[in-house]
Amino acid sequence: MLTDLFGLIRKRQKQQAIFSTLPGVMSEGARRKTAEERVLEKKPAEKSERKDREPETGASRSSFPRQPAGARPRVESMRVIPGGEASSKFLPHRTSEAVSGPADRGASSPEATAGKEEKLVVRETHGRKETRGQKDPEPSRKTEAGGGAPHAPRRRSHADPFDSVDFRYIPPGVFLMGSHEEEPGRHDDELYHEVTLTSGFLIQTTLVTRRQWKMTMGADPSSFPAGGLECPVDGVNWNDCQEFIRKLNAAGTCRYRLPTEAEWEYACRAGTSAAFGHEGVDFAEDGHYTGLDEIAWYSCNSMAKPHPVAVKKPNAWGLYDMHGNLCEWCQDWYGAYSGEPVTNPSGSPTGFKRVSRGGCWVSTARNCRSACRFSWEPDWRSDFVGFRLVREIL
Repeated sequence: MLTDLFGLIRKRQKQQAIFSTLPGVMSEGARRKTAEERVLEKKPAEKSERKDREPETGASRSSFPRQPAGARPRVESMRVIPGGEASSKFLPHRTSEAVSGPADRGASSPEATAGKEEKLVVRETHGRKETRGQKDPEPSRKTEAGGGAPHAPRRRSHADPFDSVDFRYIPPGVFLMGSHEEEPGRHDDELYHEVTLTSGFLIQTTLVTRRQWKMTMGADPSSFPAGGLECPVDGVNWNDCQEFIRKLNAAGTCRYRLPTEAEWEYACRAGTSAAFGHEGVDFAEDGHYTGLDEIAWYSCNSMAKPHPVAVKKPNAWGLYDMHGNLCEWCQDWYGAYSGEPVTNPSGSPTGFKRVSRGGCWVSTARNCRSACRFSWEPDWRSDFVGFRLVREIL
């Protein structure tokens, strides 16, 4: 029995040895060992492959700060460019507001997102900020530092012919209106008195031109068509000016009006107290003013016609043709000065004639002075009267 048992064992061993030498045939132990080796070899390969897929950020994962579990992640704020889209660059600081957390990212229904707040500013245009998830706020009406002119409204209609026209800011102040008794050429209605203007205003640097009038009204009432479209519009009465302003205000987003008489003289003087708002204009013994030719078109140099605006020198505040070319309608009814100090005067409460100021192409030198006053009925027209505008500060 033992002999047969040992023979069977040796036969079994020979068979295993033969099978192990054949290709594709291995023992159960060899197969188990080989599978374990493949698992161990595969793990480092997968790790290496994941490392190749990670973006190169220049820092390891351990270098980024960890947040507590459940905390809402905070994001870098976006740089806001006034008048344009938000920049894709990040600022070095972080916002105090947090964006949606993990729970919010998983919610896609309107009910789930209704309570989510997002206050990341993405655009700021002309003083107004637009935010995601919020309605546009009202346009800002801030004033520049130092009491300068507020930002004029930028979003104006293309029908507004004064989009690119220069308006100068005139600061508030106190001045002496009228003329003193010793001023050569003065008239009796120029009683000297103190005026205080508590608010600044924007005034057009030139008279309204024929081009600007035609863009709004269509017809050209001027008596001198050969002068060109850059000549000031003439042949308009006070009522015509009001209709022009009404259409202009309806077409754009700015508000225009005629200057008051006090505003006009304050702007004309430009901080001076002499007869003209320019240095170098002096009265001569023959009744004329020397130096007037450089700043005004009047009877001595106009050749009996108006001329294009902004040809002569401006005054110290950048305003042209305040002493000549055309007389200019003002808002006020004509009335006598009281002689007492006044604040923000607007003229007589009632009357029959409207005020007109400034010299014109037919004026003598004395009628081109800063204090000189004229008045005509609202429906009266002439080829030597025009106007300039004030833009209201909103």
